[in-house]
Amino acid sequence: MLKDRLNSNQKSKMRSFYIILFAIFFTYSLQAQTYSNPAPITINDSSPANPFPSNINVTGATASITTLTVTLVNMNHTWPSDVDIVLRSPAGTNFTIMSDMGGSADIFNTTIVLDDAAAQPVPAGFIASGTYRPTDAFADVYGTIPGPILYSAAAGTATFTTAFAGQNANGIWSLYVLDDAGGDIGSIQGGWSITFAVPIPGCTFETACNYNPLAGVDDGSCDYSCYGCTYSAAVNYSPVAYIDDGSCQFELVQAITDGCIDPTACNYCSVCTTDDGSCDYACLGCTYANAVNYNPAATRDDGSCIYGGCTDTEAFNFNPIAQQADGSCIYDNQCAADVNQDGVVGVADIIGIMTYFGNTCN
Repeated sequence: MLKDRLNSNQKSKMRSFYIILFAIFFTYSLQAQTYSNPAPITINDSSPANPFPSNINVTGATASITTLTVTLVNMNHTWPSDVDIVLRSPAGTNFTIMSDMGGSADIFNTTIVLDDAAAQPVPAGFIASGTYRPTDAFADVYGTIPGPILYSAAAGTATFTTAFAGQNANGIWSLYVLDDAGGDIGSIQGGWSITFAVPIPGCTFETACNYNPLAGVDDGSCDYSCYGCTYSAAVNYSPVAYIDDGSCQFELVQAITDGCIDPTACNYCSVCTTDDGSCDYACLGCTYANAVNYNPAATRDDGSCIYGGCTDTEAFNFNPIAQQADGSCIYDNQCAADVNQDGVVGVADIIGIMTYFGNTCN
């Protein structure tokens, strides 16, 4: 029997350890503020506990309460349903956090966390270490507790949140523990603690780049710099953006519509539709070197060449293609064969005569 009691004791301690470890982790992750009074509370038979009340002086806590939890560390009693526990705030609000629960089953070093968000109320039978909702079976708290009392379910409807939300957490918090029936005693050997849930500041907008799903209050830090144009070819490309928001803008190549639309011009534009007066004709001219108006700068012949020669049909050397008289006409004389009139009939004259070879003479 003693061995079973020891094993039960060890198991209870392990349960308490894991519950406290979980509470510490949960508190840290939510930036909660915990204040403790580890002094034992002796639960006397059919009378108020000692001390009555047990106090915790809270300083430096969040100004306004959203919700809170209370932890009873290593509670012992031979008839737990005899125990009534009331929490009083600095503002004077009284709230039964546990009363008339647990039946007659002994509890030994049982750590009880009372939390509005717990899945179940404090059991009517054996109470194991765990987290429970504040629970009161009957609205029959006795003892010297100043002021009216709010009762938790099932005797009432109050919760930590409805009882204390909005109050200032700083000040003296009092835990009133009493035994309301004879024959049994107990203790809360590790004292008690109170934890205030502090809303985590951060960005609460889900579309922001730095959205914090754990944040309970928005601190104005939301950042949207991750949004922008992610295409490097766009004119408004953002190298820091990694979420494309559809804002990309691309430079449009303006269609060429204006230019020289004269196909005879040197700078004719085949795709242009509107003449802009830029047509250039400098490349046009006479490209034949023997022409009177030969233009060495011209690259495209425009049919404007003018040829010189004898334009007199009576002349011996009349040139029918000559357009401009150049004074070269030769008439019949004593030296008709002297075509170039140098006074000598030579090779040059023969070549000149050959020029007229085949002409019909009148």
